[in-house]
Amino acid sequence: AWTKPVPFSAAINSSDWDAQPCISADGKTIFFSSNRPGGQGSRDIWYTNRQPGGKWSKPENLGPSINTDGDEQTPFLHPDGQTLYFTSDGLPGMGENDLYFVRRQPDGSWGTPQNLGYPINTKAAEGTLTVSLDGRTAYFAANRPDSQGGIDIYEFEMPAYARPQPVTYARARVTDAATGYPIVAKVDFIDLKNGQSYVSANTKSDGYALVCLPAGKDYAL
Repeated sequence: AWTKPVPFSAAINSSDWDAQPCISADGKTIFFSSNRPGGQGSRDIWYTNRQPGGKWSKPENLGPSINTDGDEQTPFLHPDGQTLYFTSDGLPGMGENDLYFVRRQPDGSWGTPQNLGYPINTKAAEGTLTVSLDGRTAYFAANRPDSQGGIDIYEFEMPAYARPQPVTYARARVTDAATGYPIVAKVDFIDLKNGQSYVSANTKSDGYALVCLPAGKDYAL
């Protein structure tokens, strides 16, 4: 069963339009679209970080390198934690809303957004892109001449230049060394290159925890 919906953090929700949230795979960052004051134009992409203790920071605008005086919407951060997909009608494009991607740089900044190009983008409005874990298949919604009526769901093979970094899952189980019984505990996956915790999770009652990790790195648990 699902719990009764409740308003999200007052630090995030405002009296303006706040919508289309996407949470990162490590659970530490939420991206969303909002027309609140302080942006670059109408609807911009904003983000907020989870603080120690579970509270969320004051939302910050992603800045003029991504947001324009038009509308930037439907952010989707791939589980690789580095590739952000979104729609915009303010960046150079093929027509109405187009699909774009931008990569996070090693210093934490964002690069230059790139249009996914034709025939993915057309003069119609493309939106709400979602990319599979392996980065090869993508899904989006659009109202095109070949649709069955109104807005339809489309899929395509993601071009190599726009694919996210390889990602994998790790599953861990914590048990009592003496009894072998499962333990509810916090587990940390440490990036051995910088010694920082990449992601943490709490095991469930069966002692298991499942996390998403960028492939090709060395981790300690």
